[in-house]
Amino acid sequence: MASNPPIFIASPVQRCGTTLIQRLLSSSSDTLIFGESVANDVHIYASLYQNKQLMMGGPHNAWRDQQLTKVLEGDVNAWIPDLLPARDAYLANYRKALLDYSDFLQQYVETQGRSGWGCKLPGWPIPQLDYLQGLIPGAKIIYIHRDLEACVVSARSINMCLDEPSTQQFRQMYAFQHAEAERRLHRETVMWIDYQELVDHPEKVIAQLVAFTGADGIDAGVMEHKIGNYPVQQ
Repeated sequence: MASNPPIFIASPVQRCGTTLIQRLLSSSSDTLIFGESVANDVHIYASLYQNKQLMMGGPHNAWRDQQLTKVLEGDVNAWIPDLLPARDAYLANYRKALLDYSDFLQQYVETQGRSGWGCKLPGWPIPQLDYLQGLIPGAKIIYIHRDLEACVVSARSINMCLDEPSTQQFRQMYAFQHAEAERRLHRETVMWIDYQELVDHPEKVIAQLVAFTGADGIDAGVMEHKIGNYPVQQ
């Protein structure tokens, strides 16, 4: 079975429709879209690698490799509390951890008879999505957005945005994330979906989704089932 690049589903904030896209793609026999725990795993692995690159990379950190060389030669009479493996090997290990996790998910979905995987995370930091596409060849992004005030109303239905400070914070996050997406996410491997267009013209948008992902056999009947309008359990 051929392997497919992962699909990362994101939105400015919660209540934009990431779960709906997850359900539509998972209704195909080709694709399995995992939820937010898996997406947070990917986020953590990518954040670790990116942070280590920033902290340990560059010529200003060459002293670390020089320090290791001296210790291996027997010179241990120096300040070495942060002695590291060689930086290239150290950083390669973090990159490998991310790619190994991606390979694990790919292999798992293949054991379930599906050819591709993805995951979804509302509010996924846009710079990291950009970064992930550089690390994982062919990785695709689906970015779904919705009218902000409709998001606020929906958020209140699950006990979010219940006072003015939290509502204002929600609006600010939406504005920041959406502006970042508009600035960074414009390439052939990114698909933008307007939630309202999906609701008003499901056949058209689903056809575009199939063309973008290759996930044949998406069940349009998923659109008839509203999921997520639930009270928060006390």
